Amino acid sequence: MNAGFRWLVRQLRVGRLVVLALIGCLGVGYWYAARLASDELQATVAEADAADPGWPLEDWRWGRLPNHEGDPGLQALRAAATRLPEGWPEPDLINDLRSVSRDARLPAATRARLHAALAEAESALAEARQLAANAPAPARVSWQAPWSIDLGQIQTFRPVNYLLYYDALDRADQGDVDGALRASRAMLHGCRAIDGTALGIGFLVRLVNCEMALSAIEATLAWTQPADAALVDLQSLVAAEQRAPLLTEALRHERASLHWGFVALESGETPMSSVNYVAHGTNAVRLPAVASAYDRLGTPMLRYVHAWLLRYCGEMYAASRLPCTEQPAALMQLRLMRTPRWWTVPPAANVLAFGPELFDHSLWMQARMRCILVALAVERHRLRTGAWPQSLDEVAPQPQPEAGTDPFDGEPLRYRRLPDGVAIYSVGPDLKDAQGHFDQNRRLPGTDVGVRLWDAERRARPE
Repeated sequence: MNAGFRWLVRQLRVGRLVVLALIGCLGVGYWYAARLASDELQATVAEADAADPGWPLEDWRWGRLPNHEGDPGLQALRAAATRLPEGWPEPDLINDLRSVSRDARLPAATRARLHAALAEAESALAEARQLAANAPAPARVSWQAPWSIDLGQIQTFRPVNYLLYYDALDRADQGDVDGALRASRAMLHGCRAIDGTALGIGFLVRLVNCEMALSAIEATLAWTQPADAALVDLQSLVAAEQRAPLLTEALRHERASLHWGFVALESGETPMSSVNYVAHGTNAVRLPAVASAYDRLGTPMLRYVHAWLLRYCGEMYAASRLPCTEQPAALMQLRLMRTPRWWTVPPAANVLAFGPELFDHSLWMQARMRCILVALAVERHRLRTGAWPQSLDEVAPQPQPEAGTDPFDGEPLRYRRLPDGVAIYSVGPDLKDAQGHFDQNRRLPGTDVGVRLWDAERRARPE
């Protein structure tokens, strides 16, 4: 029995040594993984800074963003937002207005609802119209680390955009060319209140606002005949919006926001347990236990994810600086990179799923703006000569050579003569020429992206 007891003691001693050795190996492994992760992160930050000289990540701070609180245009935009009635606008009216065919006047019932909505917001409209002469500076957004911003102020600008859209359609419907163009100009100016500091979500809001401005211009060209000087002014505003590197700026700020969000987690300033979402594939799921484990052992993993996502955002940023026609191929490579592990943390799910979608929306809007720019040039040609051009070669060239190019396939924008006017269009994301067939839904497969212009005698037809 004594021999058996001594054997057991020896085995326990050996086991204790084995456990201590394992713990030591784990500690060394953890230290080595942390060292590798830190080195990789430092190298990735250095790569990001080298790829974007003059804009180092370490110098980026939300608190250093410019403050334009005294800007007259921004004050007018905010005054209009505060004067809108609660619950305005009526949800269904905007959809009804956008679905109205441009080859006829507004239906009587829709016109009555439109007038009622404008009467409710008369004082707000007076403020909003000031935007036609005062383009606002970008509104400041507040960052709520990690990875979230307060978009409350920017979201209040959207009803003001609806208000100006209503005003533009009402004026065009009544044949008031100057009033319709004034509202369209105010809408384009209002878009400038949102810049890259509002990140990807702000970029999408700006695209929506810009699309409504382009739709207002379409209605004005369909129902009225603006003077050449007014069309020149409108061309310059749309061209400025088309040239603005909106996607590039949004992705630059997204990358910096992501970086500092991870820094807050890695330093312990923000506990991981307060961000209790992790990504499984591209779907965020709530796993508090895993999030809590990050607080104890997750720094190396956080840094690996941090470095991987910085590289991914860097690839998106680089792709956004390519010509539009080269972006789809770059996006294909980005989608091949989408291999997140189950432990990926926010905002990985958003970056991986939401990032490439920004390019899709950007390309579509580029097509819309380019078609509008060419349509304005075609309309000016008709005013000068009294006839539609036989081809776009007869039209005065655009200030930006790329404005006449289809962003989806790199070919010149299509021009089609119709029995009652002309169509200027892009083949759209499906790369199939639908012969200028558009749909009110605007993005259905088998349809093109573009603009219709009607013969002078077809304009301002009765409802």
